[in-house]
Amino acid sequence: MKMTTDAATAKKPGVLAVLAALMFVTAGASAGLLEKELTGADFTRQLAEIRLALKAPAAGVQDKALNMNQVSDLLRDSDPAVRKAAIKGSRLLINNTKIYERVMFIMENDGERLDVRVEAARALSYAVQYPKVQEALARTIKYGSAPVELNVM
Repeated sequence: MKMTTDAATAKKPGVLAVLAALMFVTAGASAGLLEKELTGADFTRQLAEIRLALKAPAAGVQDKALNMNQVSDLLRDSDPAVRKAAIKGSRLLINNTKIYERVMFIMENDGERLDVRVEAARALSYAVQYPKVQEALARTIKYGSAPVELNVM
């Protein structure tokens, strides 16, 4: 079964929570808690803790979704770290003209930090079906004046 990148990313927090729960049970076993027979109340308490651990990461992921206007505003922020984070967060919205044009501007801006420009090129790779994006990426490598890291991306 082939899983999309979005589905795989969405499942990561759940997998991590299950692993954390298993570590909790293993730690309890190594501390001698499982040597005695568990009562129904003990089992119910542990099950409730595992359920909470499974639900917590999923809620955190859902709260991080940004809409197009929020991403657009963050792409114009004065802090390069914020712009870089906004570019990373724009992958689901990169097919929007307003977003990919702003990301193209960042990638082509010689005054922008290199790591931010590289992240912009990476995000634009999700929108290569658009001629404007193809042209911008081609310009980056065609003239050879861009830093090597950007050309590689």
